[in-house]
Amino acid sequence: MAQGAYSATAAANTQAVPLVIIPLYNQTEGYGAYVVPAVSILILQQTLLIATAMLIGTWYEQRRHATSIRGWLGRIAALSMFSFIIGCFYYGWTFELHHYPRGQNMLGSLLFLLLFCPTVATLGCVLGLWFRQRERSMQILIFSSLPMFFVSGYPWPADQLPTVLQIIRWFVPTTPGINTSVQLNQMGASISQVSTGFYALAALWVFYFALLMWVVLE
Repeated sequence: MAQGAYSATAAANTQAVPLVIIPLYNQTEGYGAYVVPAVSILILQQTLLIATAMLIGTWYEQRRHATSIRGWLGRIAALSMFSFIIGCFYYGWTFELHHYPRGQNMLGSLLFLLLFCPTVATLGCVLGLWFRQRERSMQILIFSSLPMFFVSGYPWPADQLPTVLQIIRWFVPTTPGINTSVQLNQMGASISQVSTGFYALAALWVFYFALLMWVVLE
């Protein structure tokens, strides 16, 4: 500027290589584009979890909960169907309407929902039989949303959590669910790149269903 250059030209000449920052997965750099895709999976889980636990709790109070293994699988499939449709609504319309990063791996996202929804529904059946009262499910589970989100590893690195929470958090579907969904739908990851999340959800479903059969037969 002392030599007579304009301020913009002088500022540009201070860098040998101009720095250009382009955010890959949050191009608007907005808070909504960052948090909503993750929170939507938490909402999907909590609505299905609370509804399933309340339904099973109601059947328990009316002594209508007993059924065969095939019956429990049918209940889980039916309840999962509603949540799967809502998940498709998120991926196919909500993210598009509000211009959130979306649609990078839609097939992988649909496969994720096919595994995530039955896992949550099975956990809901276990909790409904455990609480044994319709109202108890709402009272307890409605306050679990924020802790589940905070220990999922999405708001901050999971290795910064206490060791106990790093272990406990893997017993909650949103831990592999949130990160797997965001990587598939927002970041365009392949299924092989998020295979750990799929394996974790499959292991949780097996664990929840075994726990369900144990509670039923107890």
